[in-house]
Amino acid sequence: MAGRKAVDIAGQRFGRLVAVAGAKQKSGHAQWACVCDCGGITQSAGDDLRSGKTKSCGCLKAELGSQRMRNHNPNPNCH
Repeated sequence: MAGRKAVDIAGQRFGRLVAVAGAKQKSGHAQWACVCDCGGITQSAGDDLRSGKTKSCGCLKAELGSQRMRNHNPNPNCH
């Protein structure tokens, strides 16, 4: 949408991410550089941050995946 002003979200927290600085627009969406609680740095669209679609740099997905595996197979010695 041409003419739409980007919302300033610098300093705001979205899940594990804190928006630090605006970056270039990509496909008409304002991108934000974000720092994750784990120390990772990622770039995400402001719309995805505000809607909850993006919550971390990817560490959350990895943690949830390993947690699901532990719940599925609680005995680590069982192959």
